Amino acid sequence: MTRTALYRFYDASDVLLYVGITDNPRQRWLAHKSQKSWWQDVADKAVEWHEDRESAERAERIAIGREKPLYNIQNAGGLRRRIDPAEITGFWRYVERVSNGASATEIAGKIGGGIAQSTVSRWKETAPKIQSVVALAKVYGQDPLDALVVAGFLTENDRHEPTTINVPVDLSGFTSDQLVAELARRMKR
Repeated sequence: MTRTALYRFYDASDVLLYVGITDNPRQRWLAHKSQKSWWQDVADKAVEWHEDRESAERAERIAIGREKPLYNIQNAGGLRRRIDPAEITGFWRYVERVSNGASATEIAGKIGGGIAQSTVSRWKETAPKIQSVVALAKVYGQDPLDALVVAGFLTENDRHEPTTINVPVDLSGFTSDQLVAELARRMKR
């Protein structure tokens, strides 16, 4: 059983570029860097580890199908596409409902954290990051689990089954004291 990483690449505007799996992220990313023209657009990476390759492959198929990365062809039926404007996503309808029809600029301003108006606008046609979905739900007083279901990161069944979700966390927002305190707390278990 080999632990396998599911990784996502995002551009500077938080658009999902690519989803893949590997047991050696550094080596795989070097291959992407030398072989893929879109590599220069990669501004952020997210990694979640799975206990074996089979579960990572299953998660990859689901992620590609739901999140529609711009440059995946594997598991995407040979098509590289954005969602047609006529197919506005259920997530965008959720955004409009919880924000009372606020503009993308107003939504981005309310969420803060460096999310640009253009990023919010792209949610009409591409999947946002998990962190963005949770942030949106919180600032509008909604249950983040509901938002994750609407965005396709969870199913309704996931809400009711004990599940571990590996969400990449940006630790730069925590102080050294907070990180040390959390480590100490975990070591006491």
